[in-house]
Amino acid sequence: MIKTTYILSANSNKATLYSKKNNENSLTEIKYFECPECKLHNTDLVSDRPGRVAQQSSKRTKGLSSSQTPKERLIEMFAKSLSEYLDKARKENQFDNLIIASSPKFLGILHSKLSEGTTKTIIQNINKDLSEKKGLSILQALS
Repeated sequence: MIKTTYILSANSNKATLYSKKNNENSLTEIKYFECPECKLHNTDLVSDRPGRVAQQSSKRTKGLSSSQTPKERLIEMFAKSLSEYLDKARKENQFDNLIIASSPKFLGILHSKLSEGTTKTIIQNINKDLSEKKGLSILQALS
């Protein structure tokens, strides 16, 4: 039986999804994803300082803060869009196995967004950013 493996090569601002049949020695590019805003610095992503709120018990104001920077939020949204695409493809039986190659930090973010069903299809995680490599270079890195 011929099985299809999807290979996702990703970092925090771009990703390429490949397909490989178990009887082939080549990859077919399925889709390229990009988040150009994820490359920007936090200062380029916000237009002003955080808001302020008056405390009820005094006349002092207190700055509002976020536990997440705008860049971190964009990266999480990018990871979520990748996970949604993979989940849809899995539900449509487009692949049997999944290999993910990504920088360790983004790999953790991506794993936190994957559904349980998609996580079960992962046969290999590679803690390395291979997003600059293409085709055979990726296959060699997987070996």
